Amino acid sequence: MEGLFKGGIIASLRFHFEKIEIPNLPDDILTQILEIIGADGSWRLGPFLRAGKRSYDLVHQPQILCNCSVFSMCRDPNDIFIGGRCRGFFEKCLNVGNIDAVYFESLCLASRHRDLEAAVALLEKNVPNDDESTLAYGVLNMCLGDLVKASEAFQQFIQHHDQFH
Repeated sequence: MEGLFKGGIIASLRFHFEKIEIPNLPDDILTQILEIIGADGSWRLGPFLRAGKRSYDLVHQPQILCNCSVFSMCRDPNDIFIGGRCRGFFEKCLNVGNIDAVYFESLCLASRHRDLEAAVALLEKNVPNDDESTLAYGVLNMCLGDLVKASEAFQQFIQHHDQFH
């Protein structure tokens, strides 16, 4: 147990809580690094948010927010709900059209707030490019009684997936 605290788990966690040093890399190279790191998981951007104004501003660029993976924020839905610990960053991703953020927010609107119309309107941004969004859009339109839109969504899904023909 003692080894755990002297250099094991606690030492590896320290990286996530301390400020990191950002070398004097040009912004375009640092942006490319942030895109790769963010695509792996938004939680990995945390040290860069705390490293200073420059990296904080770079993380909040639309291309970083739009393409970062928000799945790590969505494991506990309470984190992305209003008042949740990740809500601010999640909303920034949502505002720039992050596909996964749009999908998760629409599910929240439909299930938690029972606002199917708002969920459908939000999902429309992702249809037909995102599989999960297209299916959810079809199902929610069925629930609303709009069978024409539901049928169109299911047909779009099938058209984008040749293996179902």
